[in-house]
Amino acid sequence: MSTLELYRDDLLNRFASHTFTEAAVDNLWTITFKDAGSVTIDEVTKQGKEEAYILIRENLVGKSQDVPIQITTTQRDVLTSPATSTRIYNLTESRSESFDGTDWLNSAGSVIDSNAAINVSGTNAATTRIRTMRYQNTANSGAGIQAGHSRGSESSASALLSGDELAQYVFLGDNGTNQTSAGPVVRGKTTENWGSSAKGSLIEFAVIKNGETSETIGFTVEPSTTAGDTYMLVYDVDNATLERVTIGAVDSGGTGFKVLRIPN
Repeated sequence: MSTLELYRDDLLNRFASHTFTEAAVDNLWTITFKDAGSVTIDEVTKQGKEEAYILIRENLVGKSQDVPIQITTTQRDVLTSPATSTRIYNLTESRSESFDGTDWLNSAGSVIDSNAAINVSGTNAATTRIRTMRYQNTANSGAGIQAGHSRGSESSASALLSGDELAQYVFLGDNGTNQTSAGPVVRGKTTENWGSSAKGSLIEFAVIKNGETSETIGFTVEPSTTAGDTYMLVYDVDNATLERVTIGAVDSGGTGFKVLRIPN
């Protein structure tokens, strides 16, 4: 996609409800509004930089104003060699982004859609952290950190299959030779092929035994529809296996209680 096509995508996104025509001269367009009149939009540069801006003329809003281009993630990702410091408004993510010559960054300066890791390090426990906070007077409006997985590629993604890993949280520590040696893990996985009406999944908690370096799954939360089952699977040290916890008969744990049990 060329720069000219980038501007065209912006105009189509911004004025989707209006008639759009391109003049014979490059970088010159006319938008005809349904009510009356038209406006001419052309390419401009800011402070000598080839940044992606358009100028909306006075007959559109009564005065000239610079407006950053508005395009989707798909339109952004097919750009060839965008200029360093190019700025856009991403319609897919509803946020401003800028290009640093290598990666697209969000307004906080974090890398977007890159294979690079985001590392936070320091000596102050109060500031060496990633924190999200949301303020809203409703019960289910908490902030969150999301991580996920898709098969295929970003431009041609496909649904997950049963047994695929969704995401994981890994606790790291210094083992004397590696400052970021992997320790315990909390991991999400699929339990069926995913679709619009099927998202079966589980969460497993893995730990590492003293004197070892490989993880052992010690506890899993996995749904079951079998009568007498619970959603819990625990590691049986005697048998070195992960066993589902089941529920005993009525009053098996005394009057008014049932026992929880695993196979011998």
